[in-house]
Amino acid sequence: MMTRFHRELRGDLGAFWQQHAQDELTKVKADLDGDKITIDEAGVAWNCIGRALMDDLLDAGDADDGHRQGRQRRHTGRT
Repeated sequence: MMTRFHRELRGDLGAFWQQHAQDELTKVKADLDGDKITIDEAGVAWNCIGRALMDDLLDAGDADDGHRQGRQRRHTGRT
């Protein structure tokens, strides 16, 4: 099933939402590279203020980069 985020990223909901999704993806990539996102034991990604991130957003970022290391490298054991 395709999520709303994937539909936005593909442009199905128009240029405005496509740009918004691309901007969000860029921010998440920067946070991953800056170690501002951590992964707990259950595989849930948390940002620096304690909010869980959407899996589809992280998966799109990993697939777009082609490096798929974000979740593995930042596993912290946070509970």
